Amino acid sequence: MNAADIARGRLHSQLIAGQHDHSLATMLQHMVALQAQDYYGCKWSVGLRLPGSCDADVEQAIARKEVIRTWSFRGTWHLMHPHDVRWILSLIGSRVLARAASNFRREGLGEKEIKNSRKLIAKALSGGQMTRAGLLQYIQDKGGNTTGLCGGFMLLDAALSGLICGGPRHDKEFTFVLLDDWLPGERVVANNNMLDELSLRYFMSHGPATVADLAYWSGISISEARQSVSRIKHKLDSCTDGNAAFYFAPGLMDARPLKSVHLLPGFDECLMGYRDRSQALPHHHKGKITPANNGMFNPTVLIDGAVQGMWKRTLAGDGVQIDITAFEDWGPALRKKIIKAGQAYAAFLALQPQISFLN
Repeated sequence: MNAADIARGRLHSQLIAGQHDHSLATMLQHMVALQAQDYYGCKWSVGLRLPGSCDADVEQAIARKEVIRTWSFRGTWHLMHPHDVRWILSLIGSRVLARAASNFRREGLGEKEIKNSRKLIAKALSGGQMTRAGLLQYIQDKGGNTTGLCGGFMLLDAALSGLICGGPRHDKEFTFVLLDDWLPGERVVANNNMLDELSLRYFMSHGPATVADLAYWSGISISEARQSVSRIKHKLDSCTDGNAAFYFAPGLMDARPLKSVHLLPGFDECLMGYRDRSQALPHHHKGKITPANNGMFNPTVLIDGAVQGMWKRTLAGDGVQIDITAFEDWGPALRKKIIKAGQAYAAFLALQPQISFLN
């Protein structure tokens, strides 16, 4: 198995390529979570995996509590299925917060301050949803310090502790709600069975992937990842590339290779779900996708699972301008497929497309 095989296999496991009959709910359960700090991009991550869906479908699903947007893996916003939120937070929330503790203390947020912020947040949201600005102003008015990074850290702690989650948007502003009000349920205590379920679902939805990829994505230690894989590997297929073992869903690599073209948002799981992205993002293109080296990713043009260009959208009235930059030499046939991919994105937005190649 080589890098091209791995990249193509991931397209299928991630439900971007191939045929499937998933609904929004079953797609989210399969994927476990979709990275969502770029809100407009994460909705397209859903659209990529559910052909025929539209931007409004995702908005409505969040408002109906069919999709939960909250901080989870790696302390980053994700879209998750409601049934997965509590047990996953019980498994990884405290780990993320432990890693963030030194940053919290640097901002003056010790145990006393965090305990107080949780009380204030719970009281503020007891009356219903609030915008971020409104919630932080409430904390400030009650004596909490939300200046600088403090306010964001308080909300992060509250989400990872299972106190709050994202609610529906209000006049295009994000809101927060109490998790117990939005998604009533019992508190969950983490155990090894949960860890193994998370590991198995990761490889089923992200494979081919390595133990190191699992540890990076989930936030568990490399030792825990190895132990978990030793318990579940009999349920997976595997092969090696160099010195690394890759695990994936049984029969995944039997899928017939197809010439595929996709426009990925900047933070899609197809790139973000791995410690080693080199199979899909060649080193000589990495600087173009992350030019500032600050964790921000440009949207990419994926050819057979590998990055070969990038794109940018501009909304204007009832249309969307899509500007595409090629990293490779694209012939007329391939450009037609890229135009078709751009048209699919415009259809998802219910807007008229204007597609331009910048080189």
